[in-house]
Amino acid sequence: MPLSIVPNLMVADLPLSLGFYQRILGMDVKFIVDGDKKVTETCQDGVFAILEREGAELMLQTEQSLTWELENFFPDVRPEEPLNPTGTIYFRGINPWDVLPLVEAEDTGYLQGPIRTWYGMTELYFSDPDSHVICVAIDRDVDHTGKTAESEAIDMGRS
Repeated sequence: MPLSIVPNLMVADLPLSLGFYQRILGMDVKFIVDGDKKVTETCQDGVFAILEREGAELMLQTEQSLTWELENFFPDVRPEEPLNPTGTIYFRGINPWDVLPLVEAEDTGYLQGPIRTWYGMTELYFSDPDSHVICVAIDRDVDHTGKTAESEAIDMGRS
């Protein structure tokens, strides 16, 4: 099996985060686990979930659940700093132009873009309900106009 990296994001509100990733990125819920470590049908009881889209997976876990696991499975390991629920996820292969109207309509925390980068990608940055930075990106040769462009920001009327 090839190497696979699956982010596990610490979230404050599992139902809110599940809805966000379903609406904005079109991800499907693979399964949800409740506080008793049983698969559940409802996200209201959930403390952990795996979402997927086109073979890519994303794990979401409540802060209380992740903290409990770290303390109980690794009792001798104590970080000097408290856990910090931040992170950035880069989704290569999701068209920023398809996601931009959803981000704008939901007022989800637009950050930047779509921009064309010097390294060949068109990227859109926004944040989820827990302030994780999300980037959706495609090869810059495949944008909403079908044209290629030099490495420059696309003027979206934003500063």
